[in-house]
Amino acid sequence: MERSLQLAIIIGSTREGRFGPRVTRWFATMARDHGRFDVDLIDLAYTEWQAKPVAFASYGGLAGGLRAVEQLRQVFAEVHATTVRDVVSLHNPWTLFDEDARAHEPTGSEAAAKTLLDRLAWWAGALRAARDSVPYAA
Repeated sequence: MERSLQLAIIIGSTREGRFGPRVTRWFATMARDHGRFDVDLIDLAYTEWQAKPVAFASYGGLAGGLRAVEQLRQVFAEVHATTVRDVVSLHNPWTLFDEDARAHEPTGSEAAAKTLLDRLAWWAGALRAARDSVPYAA
């Protein structure tokens, strides 16, 4: 017996009166009935994203995953999340780490990670204080 495959289905529409959940429920049923998938539904209209900070660590070829990050920034703006400007971007990372996931030359990547985490912590604290004092309404 083969192990189940993990399938995440994203409801991308966040509009009032949207039709997406109906289509998604149908497709999720089809995927479950197929028998090979464990299905996880992700609804971008869940309020857990609202007024929360999002940071990105990307990797890839020459662009280091930055094109994907720029697309994701637009997605998170639509769900009322705040993206941190700073990003960790690793270009051609396949030779940058040892078997224990330690960077061979950590200076640049660790500095970028520290900056990203410092900014993420600032935004998380600021947005938490704001949500505590005034509830966020999208």
